[in-house]
Amino acid sequence: WRVLVPAAACLCVVAGLGLGRQRAALPQARSAAGPASQLLVYEVDRRHASRQATGRIDRGSALAFAYANAAHRRRLLVFGVDEDRRVYWYHPAWSDARENPVAVPIEDDGALHEIPQAVTHALAGRRLEIFAAFGDDALSVRDVEAALARAPADAAGRPVVTLPGWDVTRYELALAGEP
Repeated sequence: WRVLVPAAACLCVVAGLGLGRQRAALPQARSAAGPASQLLVYEVDRRHASRQATGRIDRGSALAFAYANAAHRRRLLVFGVDEDRRVYWYHPAWSDARENPVAVPIEDDGALHEIPQAVTHALAGRRLEIFAAFGDDALSVRDVEAALARAPADAAGRPVVTLPGWDVTRYELALAGEP
């Protein structure tokens, strides 16, 4: 809690002060049926300072998120994939292999909502792609990982993740520091 509370407070300040600039700077999920939903990604460093995560982050930093659900979807998945297709779950959290959590329920308005937990993983790769998926079904983490295992690679070797009925977008981050 000593880490999460200050991180959440920093996230509130960063989100409140720079929202207009950040909305334009980050890619958005696309929906053929209407407006796009959006995930904002923040790096929370060891000093509990937060900033928008763009381009490069320190591998020891936590990641925090906020979303704007303009497409009025019911659920959200946030996960990272490194170049060796190791998966790091952010929301829902998944640390017990006996469980199979499903996409987290989200507010269905267009307002900005913070996800209060900042999450740290022992990241092993040189790059991390953060995937945000907005949808309506209770899709499970095992379903997503099965889709990821079948996903073809693009020209750069990155997985092309598609989840039928879901709006999926990705954010590419390079990882600084030693694994």
